[in-house]
Amino acid sequence: MHELRQYQRDAANAAWKGFREFRKQLMVLPTGAGKTVIFAKMAAHPSLQPALILAHRDELISQAVEKILDVTGLNASIEKAVCRGSKHSEIVVGSMATLAGLDRLDTWPSDHFKMVVVDEAHHSLSKSWQTVLEHFPETKVLGVTATPHRGDRKNLGKFFENVCYEISLLDLVHQGYLSPIKVRTVPLKIDLSKVGRSAGDYSEADSGALLEPMLEQIGDTIFEFAKERKSLVFLPLRQTSRKLCSVLQGRGLAAEHIDGDDPERKQKLEDFKSGKITHLCNAMLLTEGYDEPSIECIIPLRPTASQPLYAQMVGRGTRIYPDKDFLLILDYLWLHEKHTLIRPAHLIAGTTEIASSMTEMSEIEAGKGLTADFDLEALHADALHEREESLRRELAKKAGRKSRTVDALEYALNIGELALAEYEPSMEWEELPPTVKQLEIMARMGITPESITCRGHAAKVMNAIFFRTKNHLATAKQVYWLTKYGHPHPHSVSEIEATKFLSKRWGK
Repeated sequence: MHELRQYQRDAANAAWKGFREFRKQLMVLPTGAGKTVIFAKMAAHPSLQPALILAHRDELISQAVEKILDVTGLNASIEKAVCRGSKHSEIVVGSMATLAGLDRLDTWPSDHFKMVVVDEAHHSLSKSWQTVLEHFPETKVLGVTATPHRGDRKNLGKFFENVCYEISLLDLVHQGYLSPIKVRTVPLKIDLSKVGRSAGDYSEADSGALLEPMLEQIGDTIFEFAKERKSLVFLPLRQTSRKLCSVLQGRGLAAEHIDGDDPERKQKLEDFKSGKITHLCNAMLLTEGYDEPSIECIIPLRPTASQPLYAQMVGRGTRIYPDKDFLLILDYLWLHEKHTLIRPAHLIAGTTEIASSMTEMSEIEAGKGLTADFDLEALHADALHEREESLRRELAKKAGRKSRTVDALEYALNIGELALAEYEPSMEWEELPPTVKQLEIMARMGITPESITCRGHAAKVMNAIFFRTKNHLATAKQVYWLTKYGHPHPHSVSEIEATKFLSKRWGK
């Protein structure tokens, strides 16, 4: 039987705990974290059966059924087209396209399922998904998404009530479960200013027309920077994909195009896996439900304003593999209006501002016509440091007042939690005013109650304090004075070490 990794156990336990208070919960995990394993284990628990797993693509449905069998030993039934899910099944994997039809949905009693899992939860706000979810008004809902971005999460907060668990791509890189990521900024300028919008994203037809005259140059850059790395290339149109494939073949690369109607599709995927094909071009076919850990380079030539879509493209290459030192992303110098195009920075940046700062840093050399290589984590650290310094300057302007407590912003910065310093509510309950009890706890813990912005902010600050108390780390006031006296690591010092340091400093 499949054993869960520690973070997968933590995620499942957090969801269990959260369901005591919330009916609709969101779990944030990067692509490659094994989200199917987590919700399969949860769905196997008798108290949550029968469970419904909702997916919107055939690949995701078959993948879920196979993983559920592998992880739990249970045979899930399928509700899709001519396949009818059994009312006696512990787990049903359902197609959104099938269940969104009211005649099919009505065959399932509204109280039949104990839990509904929404795979790829960023789709859940659409009308068809809401139709299905509203059919089960009392059922527990667990949504799973890879989006780390605050804006996307706030949108999901219109439906979901709680983020029960979250782990970042960088966390899993550090733990050795996902591959480090490096970005090569390619100084080939691609002007998106005349590309229109369709369904909220860049038009595939316009994007394809824009790229076609540039395919020879693009082929040169792929040959120069990724000829020796197994590469998956995403393009906006099939014909654009075929033409780039031909360009790459003309440069001696073992390249192929693949699409959903390709009779040799299965064989090409096998050849790509074995290494007979080194560069595989596709028009957004292999974004979900496709796993090939040996991929060493992702080339996203399909411009998008959708963070989930970009994460899915890059996520095809984030899994670890023997002798794979890192995943390379070729990032072209797209010219576009600000804050629309998704770039590598958005994979790990929690805010638009941090993503923009990272992107600007990465484009300095490319703007001069030079190729530049960046470690995504190092770039993120530089952007965070720059933002932290900016917040400290803002905080310094408020200095001068005497207080027995510490401002929540200053506390967050002193313990190295920039995300807490820039906290904004995403769930509706988080936007409510802090409770009297929360404010009392803040004052008792040494945090200025007036610096708490809302109920969610109070909860996050309290969690940070309780975590530090549990691990015997320095208190809020100690961290404040350690920082004032220039201690090199105020956020990681124990309470006892802080007491010794400050006693010596104060001559006690």
